[in-house]
Formats: sequence, C-alpha cells, structure tokens
Amino acid sequence: MGFEVSAPKHVRAAESNSFVGMVTDMSRIMADGVVLMRPTADHMLKVGAAVAKHISSGRMSGAEAGLLHGKLMFILSPNFSRVGRAPLQALVHHQYHPAAGSRLDPIAMDSLAFVRDLLSGLPDARIPLAP
Repeated sequence: MGFEVSAPKHVRAAESNSFVGMVTDMSRIMADGVVLMRPTADHMLKVGAAVAKHISSGRMSGAEAGLLHGKLMFILSPNFSRVGRAPLQALVHHQYHPAAGSRLDPIAMDSLAFVRDLLSGLPDARIPLAP
C-alpha cells in the first residue's frame, strides 16, 4: 500500500517521530487527547542563527527575507493563533522593497528582535484530537 520508502529513509513508528524539521509527539494522546508538535532542535538552531545574523549585521537581501519569512511562518503559525504573523510582515515588505544595500529599517530590526525572543520560549503546539 502507498509508496515504498527507501531503506535509509525508513523510520519505525514511535511515540515521537521527526520529519521535515518537525517533531510529532503522540505520547500525550491517551492521557490528554492531544498531539504535540514542535520544530526539531536543529531546525530551531538554524533559524535562530539566521535571525541573529541579520540582527547583528543589520542587513538582509530580498531573497534572504523571503526565505526567512517562509521558515518562520512554518514554525510560528501553529502557535498562539499565529502570533508571529504580524511581525513577519516587515520581512515581506523588505522582501519586495529592500532598502539600498539591503539595510534593514528600524521596523524590520524590531520585528526580528521580537521573533528572536519569541523563538526562545516557544511552547509545543497542542493539537486536540477531539472537539
């Protein structure tokens, strides 16, 4: 049934599995009726490093803004009714209207600082299995 997965990519079913940068944790299904989802530690480190790099340099190309926006939307959208979506609008603006020399404006810098702080305490997304 379905598609065959090559042997190196096969992962045995477990209470918690990692796939495409996300961990799906089903250990709380019986006790709480929820599935927990969170980015892998490696994914968070890479995205956090990119945010820190752009804060320290104060620069970002339009392409880098688009790439970072996509990664942050993937991480932040399931949490707190998409709380991170508003500050990410500064990245979208920078993506399509990069300042001369790709310098980040104060709004984009503040948005990145907010995202950095948000990422440091991001809880697991809780997905209830019953209404």
